[in-house]
Amino acid sequence: LVTDEAEKQMLRYLARISSATPRNFRTALGLSRQTVARKLARLRAAGLVVVTGKTRMARYELVGQSGDN
Repeated sequence: LVTDEAEKQMLRYLARISSATPRNFRTALGLSRQTVARKLARLRAAGLVVVTGKTRMARYELVGQSGDN
């Protein structure tokens, strides 16, 4: 169960657009780079999101959203 409001916003955003880069989150939600990185790490550790690619090419999506999960 996600209780953090920023994490909830990030999950809702992913549900709407399928996949996003950290920059997409920062722009759409008005979060800092550090906040986005920290929240994405928590969401990954909780098994809620997966990442494809690395560094600037990294894209995040909800677990089970693509055919690969």
